[in-house]
Amino acid sequence: MIKQREISNVYGRNGSGLQDTFDLMTDFALENAVIIAMTLIFRGTMTSTGGGAISGFHRDAPCGLMTNAKLQGGYAGGLAKNRRVIFDMPPQQMFYPGVYLSGVFNALLRTSAGAASTDPIRATIPVPLVDRLADTAKMTYIDPRDYTSLNLDVRWDTDANLASTNLSTVQAVECEVMLTILEDFFPRGTSHYEPNIVYKELACDSASTRLTDNGDVTWDGDLWSIWFQQFDDSATGDSERVDGLVRALSLLGSKGEAIPWVRWDILRRLTWAKYNYALSTTEIAGVAAASFKGAPRRARNGHVKVVRNTSEANPPGVTAITPGSNDTLMTTAIAAEGVYARQGK
Repeated sequence: MIKQREISNVYGRNGSGLQDTFDLMTDFALENAVIIAMTLIFRGTMTSTGGGAISGFHRDAPCGLMTNAKLQGGYAGGLAKNRRVIFDMPPQQMFYPGVYLSGVFNALLRTSAGAASTDPIRATIPVPLVDRLADTAKMTYIDPRDYTSLNLDVRWDTDANLASTNLSTVQAVECEVMLTILEDFFPRGTSHYEPNIVYKELACDSASTRLTDNGDVTWDGDLWSIWFQQFDDSATGDSERVDGLVRALSLLGSKGEAIPWVRWDILRRLTWAKYNYALSTTEIAGVAAASFKGAPRRARNGHVKVVRNTSEANPPGVTAITPGSNDTLMTTAIAAEGVYARQGK
C-alpha cells in the first residue's frame, strides 16, 4: 500500500557568502521513495544596532538569504554530463510561483522590535516542482531510484544584504529541507514525468513595443506555465516588484503565437483567478503567469520567445515605470519531462 509522509532535515550554514552541498539521497534515505513536493525553510535571528529597529529589508526578505539553489541528480560515472539538473535558480524567485501553485501563502517573518534587539527571521518557500493545473500533475515526481546521488547545492548571500539600515549581525542561519514522499510506490521504471524548472532573466532596459532581445526561454518536456516577475532596479525592497514596467507581452512559439498579446494587468488577474491561494485577498504586485493548460502540445514543446511591450500607456491605476538599466522580467518555466515513455498526446 502506498504511504505518503513528510520528512525533513535541518542544515546549518557553512558561512555568510559561502556554498554548501546537501546530500539528500543519504540524509533522507531516499533509495525506496519518490518525491512529490519540496519546501525550503530559512531560519535565523537578526540583531539591530543601538540606532533603532532594522529597516530597508531587501525584496521579499528573508527569501534572499540564499542566492541560488541547484538540485541535480547524478548517474553512474560522476561526470557533469551524467547529471540531470532539476532546477538551478534563486530561491527568492521560487517563492511566489510556489505560493500560487501550493495554494498557501506563508508569511515572511522579519519584524525588528527596536534598538539592540535580537529577533527571529523566517521564510517558507514551496519549491514549484509541479503546476497543479497540468494534465500530468498526478504523474509528476522525482524518482531518486533513477540516480546514484541527489544533491542540493546552495549559495548563501552575505549577511549585509538582508537590510540596509540598523542591521548589526545575522546569526544561527539554517535551512530546513522538507520533502513529501511516497513509499511502497510503483516499481522503478514506471512511466512518469519528472519536474524541469527553468529560470531566466530578460532585459527590460529600453522602451519598445516589441522588445525581443535575449527573449528565448527553453525547457525539456511539456511546458505547463511560465511565471513572470517585473523588477525595477531603481526602486528598493519590496517596491522593486512593479506592474508598470512591462505593459503587455506575447509568447511566440516555433509554430506561431503560443500566447497572443495580453495586457499585464489582465494577465495578473487571470493568474489570481486560476491559481488563487488561501489566507489572502491581496493580489501580489509584479507577479503573473501564463498558463499552458489546454494549449496544443506543439505550443508546450521546446521554446518560446517572450516579446515585451515596455512603451505603450499603462491602464488606469497602474503607475508607468520608465525602463532603465538592469530592469528585468524574471521568468520561471514549469515543465514536466517524460521518463521511460512517450510524453502526452
